[in-house]
Amino acid sequence: MKNILQKIFSIKNTADKTHKVVTIFGIKFKLKRNHSVKFCRKEMENIISQIDKNKQNYLYLDWFSGKYIFDRMIEAKYQNINLIKFSLFNLFGFLNRFDLWGKWNSNNDYIQKKLTKYLKDKNIRALLVTLDWAHCFDSIINIFKNIGIPTYCIIHEGVFQDENIYYNSQKPISDKVLTWGELTKQIFEKRGYPTEKIFLVGSIKLNSYKYFKPKLSKNEFFEITGLDENKKTILYCCQLCDFQWGDQDHALKKQKEVIEDLGYIAKNNNYNLIIRNAPAHPSKILPVNFVKQYENIKYIFIDGVDIDNSMKSVYKTNPDDAIFYSDIIIGMNTTMQLEASVLNKPSIVAKYFDFYDKWHQELGLPVCRNKDELELNIKKYIEYKKSLIIPEAKEDFYKNYGYYPDMDFDPLKNIEKVLLN
Repeated sequence: MKNILQKIFSIKNTADKTHKVVTIFGIKFKLKRNHSVKFCRKEMENIISQIDKNKQNYLYLDWFSGKYIFDRMIEAKYQNINLIKFSLFNLFGFLNRFDLWGKWNSNNDYIQKKLTKYLKDKNIRALLVTLDWAHCFDSIINIFKNIGIPTYCIIHEGVFQDENIYYNSQKPISDKVLTWGELTKQIFEKRGYPTEKIFLVGSIKLNSYKYFKPKLSKNEFFEITGLDENKKTILYCCQLCDFQWGDQDHALKKQKEVIEDLGYIAKNNNYNLIIRNAPAHPSKILPVNFVKQYENIKYIFIDGVDIDNSMKSVYKTNPDDAIFYSDIIIGMNTTMQLEASVLNKPSIVAKYFDFYDKWHQELGLPVCRNKDELELNIKKYIEYKKSLIIPEAKEDFYKNYGYYPDMDFDPLKNIEKVLLN
């Protein structure tokens, strides 16, 4: 019976993986494959409808990590640049980037066919991304290259850990790179990325604090957090502790110990404690059971939880305000510690396991290896109203991380110049 069925039905795959050929009694039928992704024509039509024939049109991939870049660019209201959100997840029905990674390869040809059909020969100058080393980015970028649309990468973060493994030890694959300062430029050059394609635009994050004004009043901020505005406030900035930290599970376990110790220190000294989760994988960083034990503690506020299983944090306050209304900022080499320093806030490094404590080694920020050292340094510096970066490190810090005290230096305008060139 099995042999008879095999003779009757013969299934062969075509090279483009979009169809299958079924032979029934010698007659060939070409059938369309069922894809695990769903193309949303209305979403694509919405994207195309935003193209402005009188401006330079740029699609931007609103990836979670660098979302703030595009938010700021939109706020800048460029006169001759039209920014259009390339809503990849909605377009192909992905739940999140992890869902995308899981389904992309088996649907690559189908996705390319759809994007080519709708985007080829449209008035689109380039696709903007904020990183391009992650899995399947090469596929997305290659599709756009095949369509005739280049990719520009506006780097969303500086080097906060080992330089050798910064940017996943890779070089960008985009046609142009707009980056923070000399340090990232040198790293990409060493890895073979062409110098003429690298543009130093400075750090949007750091330079924005030169003219910073909080979005929330002090009363509004502390009303949202439920904390006492008359108390001194500690801000701890969580990290995902990914590949740059070696053993991620061990690093996350040690980070929880830091948080537990900070809870003790806050209670012991009558401080507020804000625990700010990282943007990605919030439940992996702070599991639900861990968060629950702090829910009813009046002097502790946790910001950044996953409310819809999207693996992204949802915040009640923005990071700038959180730094501004805190008295001391603690982390394990987060960019927010640099932001705090630019805002003249004291910051210290929590080092409960072995890693390269860059902000301590290169900027001179105090380092704490246990609860006693942590409490001692918090009590010592929480009354300070100035950065703890040592004076002799400031010049290199500014140059390497793209921060310039000159009020005329504006990364958003620098980005505009590159895009219009």
